[in-house]
Amino acid sequence: MLVAQGLVAQGPAAPAPHQMQLDAQDSSTEAFAIEAPETLADIYGGSREAIELHRSLMPYLLQPDNRERTPLQRVQGQADPLAQAYLFGRDILVLTPSSNAQQSVTMPEGVWVNFWTGSQIMGGQTVMLDLRDEALPMWVRSGTVIPRAITEIAPLGRTVAANVNAPTTCTESCLYDLLPGLASPDAVATMVEGRTLLRSSNALEIKGGRTNATVRWRFESIREARLNGQRVAIHASAEGPYVTFPHSGTSILTWQTNDRSKAYAR
Repeated sequence: MLVAQGLVAQGPAAPAPHQMQLDAQDSSTEAFAIEAPETLADIYGGSREAIELHRSLMPYLLQPDNRERTPLQRVQGQADPLAQAYLFGRDILVLTPSSNAQQSVTMPEGVWVNFWTGSQIMGGQTVMLDLRDEALPMWVRSGTVIPRAITEIAPLGRTVAANVNAPTTCTESCLYDLLPGLASPDAVATMVEGRTLLRSSNALEIKGGRTNATVRWRFESIREARLNGQRVAIHASAEGPYVTFPHSGTSILTWQTNDRSKAYAR
């Protein structure tokens, strides 16, 4: 198992690697043990992209609700005993890459958005997924705000290069990825390095310490955005439009979307 320097969040110590027991699906299925992964690099085979993705998500892992959790928790109750699905914190679901044409995965409750394609799946059911072209299969709970450190050489693109000396905090700059949908009432307020995030259907309020903020709407079409009432320029990227601004004190970002239909992937 790859353990890369700097990949483990500060704060309460994560449990040491241990054996997790899979529930037998029925009396004819023998339960077996699997070593619990600790980082996304363990899930995705140690690729440089996986290391960089994990580092960029350190601010997300350091949120109070996530610090109380084991970094990766296996999702139990899979119809396929070989299917490996893990909750990475509260709102991210990661799957092990597969060469199979179809893989059966039981999704947790809620609506889940593919982090790379924007396709959506209604949770609480077993679905068939084709992961052959997914190097880093990752789904995020609809409506989530994901705070990320900007560690990539190209911070707003898919191409990344591992840089172990890059910051993994949101102290000087922070990328807030907004997933489509409205967060559930118990997930709209989040503490990130002394800042409070409050999201509603078309607004994001940031309160607290200074940072250079980038807010990106993944897979949304934005017609107009305003910061504290003043219109701001919207920039384009492969993963969605974004705005940048220096934050201090209170920043209220509001926006209007272009109407478009959305269909759940099945």
